Amino acid sequence: RIIHFQISLSEQSNHNRLNVYFEPQDAKSTSFIKNELFPLFQNASDIAERVSLKLVPFGNAICNTDNQDYGCVCSQGPAECDLMRLMACTLHDYRRHENALDTIACIQGRPSLEDAINNCVKKLPNR
Repeated sequence: RIIHFQISLSEQSNHNRLNVYFEPQDAKSTSFIKNELFPLFQNASDIAERVSLKLVPFGNAICNTDNQDYGCVCSQGPAECDLMRLMACTLHDYRRHENALDTIACIQGRPSLEDAINNCVKKLPNR
C-alpha cells in the first residue's frame, strides 16, 4: 500500500500545502500518521504557520451509485469504510485539518467504529 503525498508551494504566500491520502486501517498509513505526522505537528510549534495540511482518508475504496444511492467497498472491509466516514465527519468540522490531527491519529488503525467512538470521539470537548 502506498500513502500518497502531494506537496505544493504557493509563490504568492510562500506557504506550503501538504495533502496526505491514507487508508484508515493500513499498517503503513497508521505508522506514518501516529509516528511521523502527528508528532511533527505536535512538536514543531510554527509548522502550522508554514504548512497547510489536508488529510484525505481515502482507503482505496471503490464507490458506485445504484438507483440514486451511493455505496462504497473498501479494501480492508466495512470497518474501514466506517472509519473513513467518521474521519470525514471529523475533518468537516475543522477548517484547518492540523487542528483535528490528534483525533484522526487516535481513530487511525482502530479495529472498529465503536472502538474509535469510545476511545477517540467521546473524549472531545463540546464546542
